[in-house]
Amino acid sequence: QPQPLDMDDLTPPPINLSRSSILFDPDPSTKKNKNIALDLWKECKSNFPKIVTGAWGAEDAGDDNPVGALYNLVFVRLPVLFGFGFYLKNNFAGRPLIINFGTGELVIDIFIASLVVFFLIGPGFFLFEKE
Repeated sequence: QPQPLDMDDLTPPPINLSRSSILFDPDPSTKKNKNIALDLWKECKSNFPKIVTGAWGAEDAGDDNPVGALYNLVFVRLPVLFGFGFYLKNNFAGRPLIINFGTGELVIDIFIASLVVFFLIGPGFFLFEKE
């Protein structure tokens, strides 16, 4: 049977407090060419317009959480843009969006639909002030 390990027998990990350590270096070796999500996010940011990526403002927007930024792009921004594209196609073909809440038909105007899309995926910095 294996003997239980005594905590006193374990050696402490080496601690490196120099400027070039993983903890304190502004560009540590663990971030260089190791993060697939960050690389994919940077590619998307450089190839797609800001309305698609949502990377408004700072050049490093989304770099601190690339998985969240990619999730936002795939599951929020692209469906909203594709849905708005279908809305525009149908509206210009003479088939407007009609909603009925039980009080009669309500035709959704292009201006109202555009405002909804703008508030969903437009730049949010006009809503939230930076401190």
